[in-house]
Amino acid sequence: MTTLEALAREIKETNCPKKITPRTLVAAVGYEKRSPGACDLIDNFLKENDLEVEPHYFEVWIDSEIELRPKPKAKKRRREDPIKRIGLLKAANTKPAVVDNSDCLDKAITLMMMNNYSQLPVMGGPRKIVGFISWETIGEARSKGVDSNEVKDYKRENIKVYKRDTPLMLAIREIYCNDFIVVIENDGTPCGIVTTADVSSQFLTWTEPFVILEQIENQVRHLLDEKILMEDLQKVCQEEGRKVNAIDDLTFGEYQCLFENPKHWERIGLKSVDRSLFVQMFDDVRNIRNDVMHFDPEGIDEASREKLKSMANFLNKLTVFR
Repeated sequence: MTTLEALAREIKETNCPKKITPRTLVAAVGYEKRSPGACDLIDNFLKENDLEVEPHYFEVWIDSEIELRPKPKAKKRRREDPIKRIGLLKAANTKPAVVDNSDCLDKAITLMMMNNYSQLPVMGGPRKIVGFISWETIGEARSKGVDSNEVKDYKRENIKVYKRDTPLMLAIREIYCNDFIVVIENDGTPCGIVTTADVSSQFLTWTEPFVILEQIENQVRHLLDEKILMEDLQKVCQEEGRKVNAIDDLTFGEYQCLFENPKHWERIGLKSVDRSLFVQMFDDVRNIRNDVMHFDPEGIDEASREKLKSMANFLNKLTVFR
């Protein structure tokens, strides 16, 4: 292994730059001067190993100190976990009421009524879940003649327990099959109960903006239908070489370009609508759409949600009479 290869390997392993001189680079490729042949070999070495030097080895004195370092790599702007986890949900982080295996039934019933719960985890110790009790288990036991006032006689043991880092979609399948799951800390302490109602509420938060945006886009397409010449449609396309064959092929940004153009605005025929106000409102929607597509577990803020609804309602008024 040559000196340069060893150096490149060390830099890759440590991701740390190294101080060298241009003379070192030139000598490593078998030359004494920075001749064209030496420069070609050095440049190929740097390219093949994703390395760069700063300052450039040809622009300084041959014995000056330069830095050999990895080329910067493109990074995600957001460093979030690529997998959505059950711990993202509020319900998974809301400590639940629990009962002990030795508690009386009255306590369980009172806790469920006070908190509007359908079930409670049953504990066999601070960090040991041994089952659950619910209105269903109580009703089933009573129908079989159980007349006890102890939680243990109404308990079911087949409770589904998952940690916060459980993939969301896996947890949802279990919730669908079992009505709920208990979420626990690493030490086994319950930290939340997630029910089908919690999942439904969360998915409404997530999906409502997508549904409204789809409605807005369909309404925009209806406004533009047979109003714009095909040659103008192609001109507004922002991606060079991309063919646009119908209104449906445009992006939100390209819709906005059409609205911003006075000639196209006149063709659309919204004579009683102020173009600048419409364009500003549409631009707000476009920016909100970019946030929605990131699928943030907390959803968009209420102000953004209301802007989407307002735009959808406004477009509905414009399209209903067309």
